[in-house]
Amino acid sequence: MIESTAEQLDGQWPSAPRPPAIAAKRERSRASREALLDALMELLRERPYADIGVSDIARRAGLTTGAIYARFGDKRGVALAVHDRFVERSAATMNAWGARRQWEAATPQEIIHGWTRGAVNFGRMYRPLLSLMMSDPAVREQHDELMELPARILTSLLRNVMPVTTSETFEGDVAWAARAALAIMGSFDLDEDDLCGRIETLLCRMIGVDSPCS
Repeated sequence: MIESTAEQLDGQWPSAPRPPAIAAKRERSRASREALLDALMELLRERPYADIGVSDIARRAGLTTGAIYARFGDKRGVALAVHDRFVERSAATMNAWGARRQWEAATPQEIIHGWTRGAVNFGRMYRPLLSLMMSDPAVREQHDELMELPARILTSLLRNVMPVTTSETFEGDVAWAARAALAIMGSFDLDEDDLCGRIETLLCRMIGVDSPCS
């Protein structure tokens, strides 16, 4: 009787999905999500956020508008997801830069030179997105926390190579100088050829390192 019942039930229950099929579906979903986020990032380099529509994002990603509404709800949902991914990836990149072994034997001038070049290039690449984040109260805190990270990294690197006779206010001075430099970058044309050199010289003078930097 038990075997008979089992035989009747067998075939009525849906079989469990095969793991490879589940993995493939998840990968397609992940790829579609990334394509939509990449699409908005690209469009932000071309025109203001207000001029970008849901259809623009979908078209650039090669997907339908339904894909956006299903995953994110609306354009703002896409933007918030872009912000989250951007902050995570940027923080990882900055920390990896600061952890390079080359800085252990570098001079203060070399560290400031590398930091300035990296900060300017970062601003050039992501200025539209950074401006959008800064003007959005929902993600302004994320923006501010991200922009504090370069100052902490520069402070840590210089502390490790500067003489032990450095003043007690050294770390605070470096952090302040780094934040000032980032603010300057946000106010100037980042494509100016001599901008990096000017900021390097400014940082050296504010921190108390021999300048000009080379």
